[in-house]
Amino acid sequence: MRNTVFIPVKLIKEASNDGWLKSVSYFVRMKSLYRNNTFYNYSLRRLGEVVKCSPACLAAHLKILEAKGLISFHNGNITFAGLGKLQSMYGIKNIGVPVDINNNFKNQYDILRGQIIRFNLASQQHRINKSELQHCRDKYVPNTKNEKMNSSYVGLSANGIGNLFSLSMATGSRIRGKLKNLNQISVKRRFSKLLWVNSYNDFINLKRIGVIPIYSLFNNGLVVKEVRPEMQYNYCPA
Repeated sequence: MRNTVFIPVKLIKEASNDGWLKSVSYFVRMKSLYRNNTFYNYSLRRLGEVVKCSPACLAAHLKILEAKGLISFHNGNITFAGLGKLQSMYGIKNIGVPVDINNNFKNQYDILRGQIIRFNLASQQHRINKSELQHCRDKYVPNTKNEKMNSSYVGLSANGIGNLFSLSMATGSRIRGKLKNLNQISVKRRFSKLLWVNSYNDFINLKRIGVIPIYSLFNNGLVVKEVRPEMQYNYCPA
C-alpha cells in the first residue's frame, strides 16, 4: 500500500470546482492499494470491502470516474489511470496526496480538500514574496481593513476555508480542525490591537455599549480581537 499518491494539480482543482472531488478521494484510495493500477476479478462488493465503501456508494463514484477517464474496465478487471495518462489529460504539474492508511481512509476526502488549502496558502506566499513584504515580527497584526491584501503572513479563517468549497464557516472550522489533528496543517492564532483600557470593568462596559466588538478579548489592559490564523501546510511526501 502506498502512503502517497501523485496526481495532477489541475485534476484536483477541476474536481473541486466542478463538485466531484469526493470521487477523486475514492480514486486516491484505490490507486494507493495497487502499484500496477489494476484490481483483478473486479466486483463492486469485493472492491467496496477493500476501500471501505458500500457497493451502492462505490458504484456512484466509479460512474463519475469512468466518465472522467480516470478508470477503465477490461476482461473483468478495473484499471486506474497511471500518472502518465493523468498528466496527458491534466498537465504535467503533479502533487503528492497523502493516503489516510491508519484510519481506513476515514479522512481521505478532507485530506484531499487539504490540497486546495495547500494551493491557496502557496498562492498567498507567492504574492507576499512578489510584493517583498517582510514577515510580521510584531506579536499583533495591524488592525486595518486591507490587512489581508497587504498581509505579511499566510492563513485562512474558518469562513475562508468554507468559501473555498462553497460551504459554511462551521464546516470550514471542522475541516481545519480535522486537518490540524491529522498534522496536515499547523495553525497559529493571530490578534489585532484595538485599544488600551484602564480596567476590566471598562472593557465590559465598552462591549456592552457596542464601542468594541462582542468577540473582543481583554489582555492586561489591552483590548484585542482575533483575526484569521497563520497557517502552514505540513505534509511533504518522501
